[in-house]
Amino acid sequence: MDFKSRVMKAAIEEFEEKGIRFTMDDLSAKLGVSKRTLYEQIGNKEDIIRLFIREAFTSIKEQEQRIMSDESLDVVTKLMAIIQIMPNFSAVLDYRRIYEIEKSFPELFVEIENNLQADWETTLLLIEEGIKLKRLKPINPLIFKEVLLATMDRMLKDRFLMETNLTYEEALRGAIEIVFNGIVHNKDLAIASQA
Repeated sequence: MDFKSRVMKAAIEEFEEKGIRFTMDDLSAKLGVSKRTLYEQIGNKEDIIRLFIREAFTSIKEQEQRIMSDESLDVVTKLMAIIQIMPNFSAVLDYRRIYEIEKSFPELFVEIENNLQADWETTLLLIEEGIKLKRLKPINPLIFKEVLLATMDRMLKDRFLMETNLTYEEALRGAIEIVFNGIVHNKDLAIASQA
């Protein structure tokens, strides 16, 4: 494992244990290297957090490309899979602690938000394709995007995930289930539309 990967792994472990309060001393002790080596090779704590934010969004794009190139998946399956993509280290990084980044490093949280808002082109194209194929209702893709963005933003802010004791993945899957299937049973929807 290269040094950068070792630092990432150790930083994620420290973040899990101590939240944003982990220090460079904690990290250097865990890695068995001097703080000077960390600063020279990687940078300061903000640089390390920025590194795992960037790695997260790089892993999302890689997963998206794999899904899009999988010809065994239909348009709806691809759409659902892409919306639910999590960074490769999400099993390790507790998204319930992301709100701490907003409080301590607001500019890094803005980077997270900007990444979430950027590059929805694939998702929007899948929605348009699904509508053309009559696999999806004729919705406005931009409204769909905004609903999901607002949901993701709310889940990462404040203490929503901590207070509900949900993981980010559980909350996102629940929101996607509601967006895709609604809350009314089809038979009840038919009755309501006749009223």
